[in-house]
Amino acid sequence: APTPERLRGSDPSAAAGQQPMRVLPLAAALHAMRVQKSAAEVQLMRASADASAHALRKCMGMTRPGIWEQSLGATFEYECKLKGASRMSFPPVVASGLDACTIHYLRMDKVLQEGSLVLMDAGG
Repeated sequence: APTPERLRGSDPSAAAGQQPMRVLPLAAALHAMRVQKSAAEVQLMRASADASAHALRKCMGMTRPGIWEQSLGATFEYECKLKGASRMSFPPVVASGLDACTIHYLRMDKVLQEGSLVLMDAGG
C-alpha cells in the first residue's frame, strides 16, 4: 500500500527486499481518457450547446442601450435552465464599454450605453 514515505522516495520496503513503488505522471493517460466521449456524453454536450445557443440568441435580441449587464447574464442563465441545464459551466461574464477588455469581469453592474461594445462569455 502507498505510504507517505514511499511516495516521497524514502521507501522502507526497498530495504526489506520488496520492489520499490514507482509513481508515474498520469497527465497523458488522463488526457487520452478525456478525448474519448461516450454516446451519452456527446448527447449531453450537444444539448448544452443547443441550450447555450438558444440563450445567446435571446440575449442578442434584447441587447440595447439602457439594459443592465446583469440582466443579460440572468437571461442567459434562465434560458439555459428552461432548456434543461441544472447549472452553468461557469458564472456568465457580461461586460460593456471599457470593461469588455477586463478578463473575468464579474461585477456586471453597468447599464449598456449607446455604441459601446458588449462582451459575453457564458456556457450552459
